[in-house]
Amino acid sequence: VGSSTCTSTTWMLSMFLSATISLSLLVQNVAGIKSFNNERMLWSKEEYPEYCSSPKHMQKRTIPTVKQDVTGLQIMQVFATIRHGSRTPWSAYDCWHGYLDDPAQSKWDCDLTTLMAPPRDKAKDREGSFLFDKVYDGLKPPLTNELGGTCEVGQLLLAGYDQQLANGVHLRDAYLSDDEDLAHMKLFPSKHYDERPYEESTYFRSDDDQRVLMSGQVLLGGLFDVSEDTIMTVHTADRSRDVMDQNDVDCPRLKDIENEAGLSPEYTALNSTALANEMIGILDDIGCQTRFTLDCMMTTFCNDRPLPEVLNDFTHQDDGSVFNRMIDFWTKTSTFHWAYNNGEYSKLALGPLWADMNDALKKARNANNIDDMAYQKIPQFYLASGHDTTVMPFLISLGSKVWDGIWPVYASMVLIEVYSVAEGQSDFPSTKAFRLVYNGQVITSRMDRCKAELCDLDILLAQIEPFASWERNCESSGNADDSESNLTTSQESFGLNPSLGFTVALAILCSLASSLATFVSVTGNWPFRKERQKAEFTPAGTEEVELPGLDDDSDMGII
Repeated sequence: VGSSTCTSTTWMLSMFLSATISLSLLVQNVAGIKSFNNERMLWSKEEYPEYCSSPKHMQKRTIPTVKQDVTGLQIMQVFATIRHGSRTPWSAYDCWHGYLDDPAQSKWDCDLTTLMAPPRDKAKDREGSFLFDKVYDGLKPPLTNELGGTCEVGQLLLAGYDQQLANGVHLRDAYLSDDEDLAHMKLFPSKHYDERPYEESTYFRSDDDQRVLMSGQVLLGGLFDVSEDTIMTVHTADRSRDVMDQNDVDCPRLKDIENEAGLSPEYTALNSTALANEMIGILDDIGCQTRFTLDCMMTTFCNDRPLPEVLNDFTHQDDGSVFNRMIDFWTKTSTFHWAYNNGEYSKLALGPLWADMNDALKKARNANNIDDMAYQKIPQFYLASGHDTTVMPFLISLGSKVWDGIWPVYASMVLIEVYSVAEGQSDFPSTKAFRLVYNGQVITSRMDRCKAELCDLDILLAQIEPFASWERNCESSGNADDSESNLTTSQESFGLNPSLGFTVALAILCSLASSLATFVSVTGNWPFRKERQKAEFTPAGTEEVELPGLDDDSDMGII
């Protein structure tokens, strides 16, 4: 159960049901300024990177009212796509020299835990039903959990809880307000979840990661009033098969696109700059692998833990520090394939999620009023709780200018608002309009053919229709040669020019072959014959190739 030494109010939401209900007792920090983790106060620095989503950052992400003067404007539908809040590292990796030896950097204890309840029908059949509180303290020294303390890998932290609660409050203030001046933005007549107009008016989608489920749960607790017996259903799937972000196991063509991007001249040039050489040199010096760079730096800095001296020079967002230049370099190289070839990778990766939303969007486009929405069981509020690798391709797939090139921060939130408008307005021939909002900033005009904060809904539908599909072309072409791509998770080969790398590798192999031939010729024996069961040799070019720092969450880019 999450706890805080600040004045607090206890919330309890019972949700996320299938065969078993996963629950959390949520503790609301009324001040909304500070959280506590492992008895250490967070947010002690004057400035934090935007990525950390400090209370100061979250307070600025309020949802603005519509300023454009449009006749008959009335909201019909809202889609919220979020990244989970602040979390622990997603793996027990060794970030840099001395990291694992210093508990102040590598040990993680958590105050926020998860509760379990019996299935819905069983709970109703008996009295005195109880909850299980999952506490990760079952091991004793010398055995420990992966992160050394009571936290799971990738677990939502109390800071992440506060961030998603703030998101929920922003949604509540925008779409459930009783202010008459905001009547055109009021989505539901009541703030209470159990009093929404019809059962299907809300739809909650999440993958099955703890931090993602709980982030959605906390947000909903900030958005709606709930009762102790309120139950909310979340729609999820097996984590290994889900489509809330990229899954190149079920869709191998994603790997083809990634490799094609890595072989492009543009990517080679990106890794041949003076900045690239400087940053790679720094990572080599401190012993940091490139794929872990962002996660190591941000889980450390955002939680007031000590960084290596060379990286510990952040003062503000645009200070030219090594810290900021490292993040900028990492982001540009790690996201290259997502935007490559007009966002082909992003569109393919999120095609199924877009298909789900597209169905609801098209139904709303043809609905005349709330009664039509209810009759067709069209969701008015759709929440998709995911990762940074959900938010980023979501934005990229909307057009080349929509995503700002900055890695999605903790608790990022993209909103698509759908409005009905009066007939006879040339800017809105469909009589439906949409607005795109990202972390409190209206960005509709970044989309092609959209000139203002409100744009005709048919423009959005035309943008996503070509790739919004459950039936994707995921078959691998079989032409991608991983051995030639310079997309790799190895820090040593990060940024290596493909032709140069091939030349060097060929020279080394030739030298080894010559030495081997000489040895066999002189001795009549093969070297290391008795060690064959102990040593494994992987020929050059047979390893699976991945983009450096593909994500900060897992082999699949789950964050």
